[in-house]
Amino acid sequence: AAVVERRQRHLIKGSNARAMAAPATETFTTLLVALVFVYAGWRATTGALTVGPLTLAPITAGVFFAFLTSLLMAAQSLRQVANLQTVFSEGLTAARRLFAALDVAPSIVDPADANTLPDGDSAIALDHVGFAYGPDAPALTDVSIEARKGETVALVGPSGGGKSSILNLIPRFYDVSRGAVTIDG
Repeated sequence: AAVVERRQRHLIKGSNARAMAAPATETFTTLLVALVFVYAGWRATTGALTVGPLTLAPITAGVFFAFLTSLLMAAQSLRQVANLQTVFSEGLTAARRLFAALDVAPSIVDPADANTLPDGDSAIALDHVGFAYGPDAPALTDVSIEARKGETVALVGPSGGGKSSILNLIPRFYDVSRGAVTIDG
């Protein structure tokens, strides 16, 4: 329960950061564009705004609008870079969690005298299998199924009926309470 609550707090923090990043970036770039626009307008009204150091000709409306268009395009690029930083930090966090999960040692270990799987015609069988997630939560009771190599077997049933539990018992993600799961006998 503590792990779930901690994960939920992290998700909420991440959502809040994403929710704040977009308006903050938008406000910053809008203020930057407005500041440049006001400064350029002030310089144009005083006659001090020129095309560049090589010419003293005042800026025309066309040159000013071309400059303003390039400024707005640069602001859009700045927004995209800010969003990229948010996505990158989320990806980095997800990668850390993934590698932490991969480093966890398995809790179920095969015995030293475990059989290796032979090549050939394979069959998976559940023989009178019982399984429970806890002492008072039986998921499967007396289930017997056999699936041979090349057969198509469908597990059909209502939600919570044990279909996923059956599939999780085959690779020993869980151990059975009763019965046996066998591969090739």
